[in-house]
Amino acid sequence: MVTRSPDPGDKRNTRVELTTAGRELFDRVTPAHLSIEDRLLTALDPEQREALESILRRLLVSFEGSVPDDEFPRLGMVLAPAHIAVQMRRAVGLPEFTGLLVRGVEPGSRAESAGIRTGDVLLRAGDSDLRSIAALHAALGAAAEAGALHISLVRGVDAQHDVTLDVGPHIADTGSAPTSNISGTHLI
Repeated sequence: MVTRSPDPGDKRNTRVELTTAGRELFDRVTPAHLSIEDRLLTALDPEQREALESILRRLLVSFEGSVPDDEFPRLGMVLAPAHIAVQMRRAVGLPEFTGLLVRGVEPGSRAESAGIRTGDVLLRAGDSDLRSIAALHAALGAAAEAGALHISLVRGVDAQHDVTLDVGPHIADTGSAPTSNISGTHLI
């Protein structure tokens, strides 16, 4: 279900990734897990659920969104996590895809230059499935030397698109690291 490999950035760490069979199992069990989670939370009133959600989101964002300064170039997009992408596409009747939802793209940014648009769902970056912001950070780190990152995305009901994102150094970069806020979105 998983593969293990040395972390090229820090030999003290081991990278663990799901295999194709692991991803398929994850995709199969996720709906049942969400149903059980919903049933468990029925004991809370809406205000308590909102408070719990806020606290858990803050913990997740503080963990997942923390990246050392100057580690990545500014890409100019706001991303929502995979569970939000699934929920939002389901809510408007679009096919569900697990990936990072693009909530906004800054004019003139690297993301806009690559052809990424608001509403796109980023599925893969390089060889990595994008199920979390941490997966995007890992893909950016792996692509830094090449200066480009290949991204597969879905737009609306269209077939999958592939774009190339420039991740090389630019004089105009401010050195801004990805930031997060408690709503679960990340400015990359």
